[in-house]
Amino acid sequence: MARELPPTTAPRAETTTNNTPPDDDFGFQTYITRRPRGFINQFTTVLLQPAYFFRTFPNTRQWVLAALLILVVVGYRAVRENEAASADDVSVTEVPIDPAFGGDPGFAPAPGVIVGGGGGGGGGGGGGVIVAPGGGFDTGGIPPDVNIPDTGGSSSPNTRETTTIALIAAGSVLLAWFIQALLLSQVSLFRGKAPQLGRNLQIAVWASIPLALMIVVQLVYAAAGGERGTAMGLSALIDRWAGFEALTPFVQNVIYSLLSSLTLFWLWNVVLLYSGARYALNGSSWVAAVVVLQWVIIAIVLPVITGAVSAPIVPTGM
Repeated sequence: MARELPPTTAPRAETTTNNTPPDDDFGFQTYITRRPRGFINQFTTVLLQPAYFFRTFPNTRQWVLAALLILVVVGYRAVRENEAASADDVSVTEVPIDPAFGGDPGFAPAPGVIVGGGGGGGGGGGGGVIVAPGGGFDTGGIPPDVNIPDTGGSSSPNTRETTTIALIAAGSVLLAWFIQALLLSQVSLFRGKAPQLGRNLQIAVWASIPLALMIVVQLVYAAAGGERGTAMGLSALIDRWAGFEALTPFVQNVIYSLLSSLTLFWLWNVVLLYSGARYALNGSSWVAAVVVLQWVIIAIVLPVITGAVSAPIVPTGM
């Protein structure tokens, strides 16, 4: 009679812990931070490690502080530009709004204010639309000198004018963030999920850090005695473009807006916006690219349509 073998026992389950983070629907590993990052650490991480930052996108309120700092920096730059223009006896006030922020057609500028494009190359601050004291749009002629003090010859800027300039500049940033948040909603919709406007707004704020850094560099450069009104981006190439004056005015303005925006900091902002759509929202690469392309088109064309950016007049024969 055959000997009966003892029943086999099931192998014991391994008790080792797998520290590999799980994959999400798109194959990305979800990293879990053990300790919340501080604000300075968030600032440096988003600039130097954007992919890691948005993969471990923080669910904190530090983005509010970042947004406030950006708005303060933008408003302060606008006020400083106005004070410098007043000191040089400039007859109008220019609000330098970077073309990357898109401009804001919804705000009503103060009389004598030019809603400009962040200082253009060779064109006297990037053109713009001059609002006459009567409230209408001035299409030419010599604008009124709004910087002449009423009494005493004091050179201190008017408080209401200063506040208006800062609010217009900050409002353009808020408008840009709102548009970016709406565009980022497409990433969630393509995944079959409801958009999270709050999360999209946080991505837009963190992605704008390079633009705020650019403004700080400009302020430091001006404080060190640097020349104001220098060409932004690659806009100086227009002076060497032989056939530029043969183009239609709209095409000239679009090209000037694009070349003025092509700075390292603006491209940095575009990369961060793509990283946020790709990793923080787990979007596919082509959806993130389409969203970023939509924003680039809006940021370039919208200031031209609203008249906030216009190409300088290039002399014939250059």
